[in-house]
Amino acid sequence: MRIIFIVAISLCAVFAVASPAAEIDFSKADAQIQQWIDAHAYPGAGLWITDTNGLTLHEHYWNGYTRETTVMIASSTKWLEAACLMTLVDAGKLDLDQPISIYLPELKNSPAGENTLREMFAHTSSLNHIAINDTLGTDTFPAQLAAGKTDVKPGQEFLYGGTDLATGSRIIEIVAGKPWLTVFGENIARPCRMKKTVSGHNLWTYSNIVGGDLFPCSDAADYMNFLQMILHDGVFDGQRVLSATAIREMEADQIRVATVKQPEYPELTFGQKHKSVYGLGEWRLMLDEKGEAIVLSSPSFAGFFPWVDKKHGIAGVFVGRSTGGSPGFDAFHDSAKIAKLVGEAMDSSAAISTTNAVK
Repeated sequence: MRIIFIVAISLCAVFAVASPAAEIDFSKADAQIQQWIDAHAYPGAGLWITDTNGLTLHEHYWNGYTRETTVMIASSTKWLEAACLMTLVDAGKLDLDQPISIYLPELKNSPAGENTLREMFAHTSSLNHIAINDTLGTDTFPAQLAAGKTDVKPGQEFLYGGTDLATGSRIIEIVAGKPWLTVFGENIARPCRMKKTVSGHNLWTYSNIVGGDLFPCSDAADYMNFLQMILHDGVFDGQRVLSATAIREMEADQIRVATVKQPEYPELTFGQKHKSVYGLGEWRLMLDEKGEAIVLSSPSFAGFFPWVDKKHGIAGVFVGRSTGGSPGFDAFHDSAKIAKLVGEAMDSSAAISTTNAVK
């Protein structure tokens, strides 16, 4: 008797290599990275692209980088912070639309206390307009914000920054009753098997304690797990990390009535001029005809660039720690070229496939 064994493998857990028939020409993206390497913009780099099945479509590393090379991720932590926030929203412990004064008593009689978590994680709060000393620790933020002044009202203006999410992370600590890194570890890092990622509020100053410049930090392996969870509507390796509702909230237009000074990041990088530039902790780089975000990212000034491309069903991580490079080079904006080139390669491949099918 003939016995057939069927082995089921979770595609979120195992990143296999795609078959040669599915290969796509990503040479332009590789050439752009090589150009940056040659210009000394990056000492090394890596590019990894997977599809919704967890299959590796492309993977290339330069100058000794690997999936496990740890680099500073700077503002790429914002996506992770927003995801951690939404785990507490899912649990009913936080409300996106309540004034934050209910979590921070110091702000009870302050205009800053009228901001909401939704506004803070969308950068439409007034907090980024208030000057504070962010090296003193987030436990001092409420008192500093209460003493600070701004004419900008909550929800009035989009201003990308760090004070709002840092304050939000402090609220997460207070509500959870645990340090930020513990909450992030339990709610996001552990279920997504992110073994080397250190994320959170204003951890740029953390390097003053431990030395070096790797904080906040991650690697391609860790961040790809997170992106696969995002691609699968909050599920990683069969385990639900975030509700599908939470994922939709993160990706939805959260700008609302706030003004947006143009040109903003989507126009500067993808040539997409629109007002709905930001969700919760993530940029809405490209929209479809219905206004839904189909390319989302949380880029870093240091050059690390993770993204999800729902149009093509892929997740990508460009790993690098920029050292400057030639005059005019801007890692925060220029790194987005990789996602754009990858999308163009996917479009070209689809066009060729269609042509061959017709023949």
